[in-house]
Formats: sequence, C-alpha cells, structure tokens
Amino acid sequence: MLNGATGTVGAAIIQLCSLLKLRAVAVVRRHERGPNADFDKVSDRLKNLGAAEVLPDEGNLRRVLYTGPHTTPSAW
Repeated sequence: MLNGATGTVGAAIIQLCSLLKLRAVAVVRRHERGPNADFDKVSDRLKNLGAAEVLPDEGNLRRVLYTGPHTTPSAW
C-alpha cells in the first residue's frame, strides 16, 4: 500500500512493484484544482503504471477498504 502515489517517487515504486510482480495499492488525495483534480484520470494513469488498485484518501481508509470495489481486503 502506497500513500502519496501521484508523485515521482510513487510512480517509480508502482513501476518497481509491477516489475517484481507485487500488487501495488495506491492511495491518493483528491485535489480541487491542478493536474490531479480528476480522480478518474489519476486512477487510470496509476493503473497504467501498474497499480492494482487506486483508492481515494478521504480521511477514513478503513471505510474505503470495506466499501470499495472489493468488500474485504482478503479478496485482493
């Protein structure tokens, strides 16, 4: 699980995980302005780099993990 995945280091870690056949779960903050304002575009970009999942950081990661596309972390 990678927090702050939209930066240069985050992108490098995602690619490294992909090369090592590890599942990278990227956690990103939602921005109101700038290049990271569109969560869907950010998610697509990170998935193209190799992220298995991209989760929004809205202050309660546990809620996102249990109500997101996968209902239990063991499903990953």
